[in-house]
Amino acid sequence: MQYEQIKTLKKQVEFILKNYPHTRNDDRELVKIVCERFGHDPIAKATSIERCRRWLNQRGEYLPTDERVARQRKMNIEEWRVSMGYRTTGGTYTPPSEANKPKEWLIPSETRRGVFYRVIDFGYRMECECPQFRFKRTCKHLKKAIQRSILEKQNSLFNGTENINHSKQYTNTEHYN
Repeated sequence: MQYEQIKTLKKQVEFILKNYPHTRNDDRELVKIVCERFGHDPIAKATSIERCRRWLNQRGEYLPTDERVARQRKMNIEEWRVSMGYRTTGGTYTPPSEANKPKEWLIPSETRRGVFYRVIDFGYRMECECPQFRFKRTCKHLKKAIQRSILEKQNSLFNGTENINHSKQYTNTEHYN
């Protein structure tokens, strides 16, 4: 594909990062080359170009080739080393697919026997499937899930193990006894 035919800024940035690997380490050089090739104003497009590069990096594409730059950009160095094909330093590395999985708990209803509500922790927010949460954005199931999450974290720290997405499903007998 000829670079003159690329219309969107995101595709233009991707084209430059792919064909000019040295631009992965320096945003100023990336902005300079994108603006020269595609006729953009560097002052007007600099932040948008950097934003496109960050978006691509978050997807694990066109990562910097220099470890120092990866550290400056506050990337997970173990993840960066694996994606670049380098040996890891021996630290524990969790693949992004496992680390980003939401945690789930089934919390029993206190008013309706045999009914469970699923609480999901996305890492940056928590949601419950009960009617109360839909209207008020908070509920007692959410509070119980937070307590269970804290207990799981404390237990994993005490035992020296990290549990990834190991949530216990509670039965009616545990709840009512």
